[in-house]
Amino acid sequence: MMGFQKKKLYLILTLLWLGVIWGHSLMPAELSTQESGAVFAFLQRIFPFLTHTLVRKLGHFSEYTVLGILLSFTARAWGSLAPARLQAHPFWVNSGLPAATGLLSACVDEAIQLGVEGRSGEIRDVLIDFGGVILGTFLAAGWTALRARKKLDGPMKSES
Repeated sequence: MMGFQKKKLYLILTLLWLGVIWGHSLMPAELSTQESGAVFAFLQRIFPFLTHTLVRKLGHFSEYTVLGILLSFTARAWGSLAPARLQAHPFWVNSGLPAATGLLSACVDEAIQLGVEGRSGEIRDVLIDFGGVILGTFLAAGWTALRARKKLDGPMKSES
């Protein structure tokens, strides 16, 4: 059983990261372009083939990949609070719930942008964001499976 402090930490980190994402969405277009422009200028020195649009979309994808990881670990930590019928299907608690929450977060993100000067909410961005959530969910599941396997295998014995 996971300690309550660790559960709270996962929840707080997830909420803080969501605040970072939505905070970026509240930025007027001019400020957002300046911020991504600085990142673009740096990355283009290393990868000259990058375009500003690609860097912005990769930023969306990366933010939501991190969110998917955090949502997955939070769901695993708090899964014991899920209704018994969901607990009987751990996939839904560990992956379905984080994915659905990530999709809802992406929709809210784009809705926020509808009310910000110079910004627009786009279905394409929701799909990019959701792709990041799905990748993050898979990465978290892989990490969890790897750790569980290492625990089952125990310490490696050296060959004689």
